[in-house]
Amino acid sequence: MKFVSTLSFVASSVLFLELAYAIDPCAQVAQWTNGWKADGGWEESKACLEYFPFNSQLAHQTIDTLVAGFSSFYVFKDIAISPPKSHLSIPDVDIIKELEALRNNHYHSDFEFQNDIQNIVFSLYDSHVNYEPDCYGLNWFWEQPLLLYAPVEKSVQKIKVYGIFQGYLPSVTTDLIECEVIEIDDKPAFEVIVEFAKEKGGKLKDLNVRLNAALMAANRYSGGTFGDSYGTWQVSHQLPDKPLTKYKLECPNGKSQTLTLPWIVFRPSGNYKDAAGYYAQECSVPTQTADIAPKHTKVKTSISTGQSNNPKKPYYAGSTETVNKKAPVTAPNFNLITEDDMFYIGYYLKGNSVPHKTGIIYVGTFEPEDMLSSFNILFKGIKEFLNLGIEKVIIDVQNNGAQSLLHILFNDVHTNTTTPDLEYATDILVSSQSLTLGTIEASDQYYDPFNDDYYSINGNLLTSDSWLTNYITYKRGGKISHYSQRVRSDCSTIINQVVQVMNTYGLSVLPWTPNDYRILSNGNCGSSCALFTNRLHELKGVKTIAVGGILQNPMTYQSFPGLQAYANEILPYINSTQYGNFYAKYPSLFRFLTPLPVRVEFRVTFREAYYPDQATTPLEYQFVPSDERLYYTSETARSVQALWLEVAKNL
Repeated sequence: MKFVSTLSFVASSVLFLELAYAIDPCAQVAQWTNGWKADGGWEESKACLEYFPFNSQLAHQTIDTLVAGFSSFYVFKDIAISPPKSHLSIPDVDIIKELEALRNNHYHSDFEFQNDIQNIVFSLYDSHVNYEPDCYGLNWFWEQPLLLYAPVEKSVQKIKVYGIFQGYLPSVTTDLIECEVIEIDDKPAFEVIVEFAKEKGGKLKDLNVRLNAALMAANRYSGGTFGDSYGTWQVSHQLPDKPLTKYKLECPNGKSQTLTLPWIVFRPSGNYKDAAGYYAQECSVPTQTADIAPKHTKVKTSISTGQSNNPKKPYYAGSTETVNKKAPVTAPNFNLITEDDMFYIGYYLKGNSVPHKTGIIYVGTFEPEDMLSSFNILFKGIKEFLNLGIEKVIIDVQNNGAQSLLHILFNDVHTNTTTPDLEYATDILVSSQSLTLGTIEASDQYYDPFNDDYYSINGNLLTSDSWLTNYITYKRGGKISHYSQRVRSDCSTIINQVVQVMNTYGLSVLPWTPNDYRILSNGNCGSSCALFTNRLHELKGVKTIAVGGILQNPMTYQSFPGLQAYANEILPYINSTQYGNFYAKYPSLFRFLTPLPVRVEFRVTFREAYYPDQATTPLEYQFVPSDERLYYTSETARSVQALWLEVAKNL
C-alpha cells in the first residue's frame, strides 16, 4: 500500500490553499466511496472542516454566551481554578479566563476557533460538561486500524493489539492480533498511551479511568448482549493532530514489523454534495441562515469514485462485522437468569475454584424504555437468587454513565428499606440568573428549571426559594462566590413504585449483608451511579473492586458525581414567550445568554454533591480509592463473564 508521507501531506495542504477558490473540499468528501476513506482521508476531512471562514462577530457572540452560561450556572467554576491536591489527575482551569482569552486570538477558520473552545471545556475533565459542535466532529469518525488494550502479564503491563478493523488496509491483517506494541511514533508505547490518556482519554478525573476509556474492552452492554467498547485512542470524534501513526510491533510468531498507518475516516452520512449542503445539514441551527457559510463561489469537482448513497455510519465505532479479534472466553459454570435493556442477571454455582454460589447483577446506563418492566426483571432475578440460595452478589456498574434507578436499588443492603441518605446533600451556584429562575420556579407550578423538588437536610419540604436566597459564601480557587443551602432531592414517587413491585414478588428483608456484596467497576461509573456506589461503600461498608487502569497506581471506582447537568435547553427557556420571555423581561440578567450561532451540544454541571453532608470539598473533587483491584488479562478484557468469574473466585 502506498501511504501518504509527511512531505506529500504538506504539499497537498499547500495545494488546497492554492485552489481554495476552485475546489470545494466538502464536495470531495461527499463522494467518498461507501462514505469512508483511509489514504488521504485525514487530509480531505481537515480541508473540509477548515473550509468555513472565521467570523469575528459570531465568535464574540459565542464567547459571550459561554462565559455567561459558565458564570451563571457552572457550580465548579471556582474550585476548578485550584483543585484540592489528591490522586486525581486534573489541571488548574480558569474556564472564564481561558474563554475570554480567545477574543485575542487570530483564526483562519471557524473550525480552529470551535476546536479551541472544545479543548478548553474538555480540560475540565467533567463528563457532565460538554461543548461539541455537530459541525466539526460529532458525526465524523476517525478510526485507528489497530485496536489496543493494556493487559497485565506476569506482573508487567503492556500495550497489545486487541483486534483490528478488517478490510480497510491490506497491511492490517489478523496475524497482528496479540502482537505487543513496543513503540508508537518512535516512543515507548505505554508512555504514549498514558500521555494520550492524560490529555484525551476521557472527561474523567482519575488517570486510571481515562486509560480504561482510551482502550478496548468487551464491556459495552446493549440490547441484552455485551460487545466491544471502543476507546478514545481507537475512535475520535475530533480531528486528530496528525494523519499517520507509526507502530513498532513484536508478534508471538517472533516476527517484528513496523507499520505506518493512516486514520480510517468516516464522513457524516447524508445527501449533501458540497460545502453549502454540508453546512446546512451539520452546522446550521434551524432558525439561522448560514451566516458563516463560504461567501465565495466554488467550482464543483468531479471525483471518479462517485458518491455512495449508503455511506457507513458506525454506531459507536467501526461496524462490528469489520472487527476481527481473538475469540472471547465463555466462562464455565455461568447461568443466565434474565435480561433486558437495563439488567443482565445470572449466577455461578460452586465449583471450578468458585467458593460460593455467586449472583451477578449488571446494571446498564440510563432509564429503560419500560421502567416497570425493568423493575420486574430485577426482582425476578432476586427472587431466583433466593430460590437458588445465592450467597454472594456482584453488582457490575462498568460504563454506567447514570441511572436513576440506582438511587433506590439496594439503598439499604440489609433491611431493604429507604433511608435518609437516599440523596446526598447538594447545592447550586447562586447568581443573578439562578436567583431569577428560582424565584419564578417558586411562583409557577409549571416551570421547573431545576428539575427537582428539594428538601432540607433534616427532611422538610422547601416550598419557597429561601434555599437560594439565604445563600452561603465560599472561597474557592481564590474566588468568592455564593452557593445555595445544602438540600436533598425528593425521590418518593419512584420509591413507592419500587416498593409496590417488590411486594408483588413477596420480597421483604434480603438475606445478604454488606460483606456479601461486591461492586465491580472500571471507574467509569458516573453521576447517579457514582452516588449509588459511594453511598453503599461509605455508609454501608460494601467493598468495591476497580478493574484496569495503570499497574500499582491507586484507582477510584466512581467518576463525575457532580450530580446534574444543565443542557443548552436553558436558552429556549430563557427566550421562550411561554414563560414571559425572560430575555425581554430581564435584559440586564440574560443579555448574553443568546442562542449559539452553530448547532452544538452545550451543557454545564449546575448541582454538586457532598459526602459527608458538611464536607468542605464536593464529592466531584474527592479521590475515593477502591478497596480491591484487578487488572485486565487477554481473557478478562475480551469476556465480561471471564471477569466476573475471576471476581467470584476471590470472594
